[in-house]
Amino acid sequence: FLTPRDLRQQDLQGRTLQVSVVNNWPFFGVTRDEGGNLVPDSGIDVSVVRALEQAMNFSVEVVSPSDGQWGSPLSDGSVTGMIGMVARQEAHMAIDEITITVARATVVDFCSPYYFESSTVLSSAPA
Repeated sequence: FLTPRDLRQQDLQGRTLQVSVVNNWPFFGVTRDEGGNLVPDSGIDVSVVRALEQAMNFSVEVVSPSDGQWGSPLSDGSVTGMIGMVARQEAHMAIDEITITVARATVVDFCSPYYFESSTVLSSAPA
C-alpha cells in the first residue's frame, strides 16, 4: 500500500489529468460551470481525488463518457463507458464506485480497493 510519503514522492508537477466519471452521488457528484464544463461537486470519490491532487501535485479535468455508463469490454472488441475512455487513453483515470471485474481487468489496471460495500439478501425463516 502507498503511504502519504510515497504519494508525495509522485510529484506530477501540476499536470492536469482527465478523470472520467458519471454523475453518481454520493460517490462522485458533478455540476456544470458557466462554460458548461463538468466540475466535481461532492462525494466520497471527490474527496479521494482532492486528497490525491494535493498529495501528488496535479489538478483534474472531469470528463464523462458519451454513453453515460461505467463500461466494459464487448464481444466485438470495443470497450464502453468510463472503462473504455481509460482503455482508449481518452482519460488518465476513472473514479466513481467502479466494481472490479475480470472482464474490466483485461483492458484497464485497477488500484487496490479502498471502499467495500456489503449486500444482504433476506428470506423468511424456515417453519
